[in-house]
Formats: sequence, structure tokens, C-alpha cells
Amino acid sequence: MDFKIKFYLTKGDFHVFGPGRLELLQNTEMLGSLHKAANAMGMSYRGAWGRIRSSEKNMGLTLLAHGGSETHGRIKVLTPKGRELIKWYKEVEKKIMFLVKSEFINMPGFLKNDEINKV
Repeated sequence: MDFKIKFYLTKGDFHVFGPGRLELLQNTEMLGSLHKAANAMGMSYRGAWGRIRSSEKNMGLTLLAHGGSETHGRIKVLTPKGRELIKWYKEVEKKIMFLVKSEFINMPGFLKNDEINKV
């Protein structure tokens, strides 16, 4: 038995930032382009840009900026606030995982073995 934890920043009922947008920003940083990041994740550029734009609007900050005129301005670079958000999110995620893992050790014995799979 294992576990998986995901956490999201929300505003009302909407996800503002979470694992998918984190991956999108990290891929943009690594590949140098939101378009390339979207392709690598099997998303359309329009869908990726819509998610980022929604996050920016709901958080009141800019995560990506134009990095040049290549491909008609589609090249995007992370802003300092975008980098800070990634760093903060990953630190919080690490703390959450540590807490959950420490509780995972104390789970009932019947969940720790394969007996649960025989039912």
C-alpha cells in the first residue's frame, strides 16, 4: 500500500495553482517556451496559456513574460515571482509529504500488508 498527495491553491471552487501548472512552468523554464512545454505535456498552446493566464489573473501576478520575438513572441520566461512561487510550492509540498509519511508509518497493521488485497 502506498499513498499519493496533491495540493492545490484555490480561489472559490477553482484551482489556481497545483501540480499541473507547476509542471507546465517547470517545463517552460527547461524548454524555454510555453509552446514547447505544452507540446511536451500533450496540451495545446492555447490550453496551456489559458491555464497560466487564469492563474495570473486569480493570483494578481505575472508568472511568464515574453522572452523575445522568436515565434511571434511565444517564447516565455519565468518571472522572478514565477520562480518564487515554484520554490515555495515545492517546499510546502515537501513538508506535506514529510508529515503524511510520518503518519503513514502509524497506519493500521492490516493496511501495511497484502491481506487487504485478498478480500
